[in-house]
Amino acid sequence: MTVYADVTDEELKRRGLLIMTVNGIGAVLQANYVTLYLIYAPKEKRIKYFKLVAILDVGCLALVILVVLLAFQQNFRIAIVGL
Repeated sequence: MTVYADVTDEELKRRGLLIMTVNGIGAVLQANYVTLYLIYAPKEKRIKYFKLVAILDVGCLALVILVVLLAFQQNFRIAIVGL
């Protein structure tokens, strides 16, 4: 999840192509790992994993992005995200 946040951070800055590229590749590799895990995992673990993904990865990341975009101006957004 940290990789996705870093990609979003670099998108906010509109510069940092190298870091965005490296983090994007990391996100793809992570997605491949998770996909392979889900292919070979037992059904109970798959269901549990999908619930966790829905809550943590999708829900929390969407909430953070929404709050940052709606609550702060562009210049302050970069400071809030962590730079």
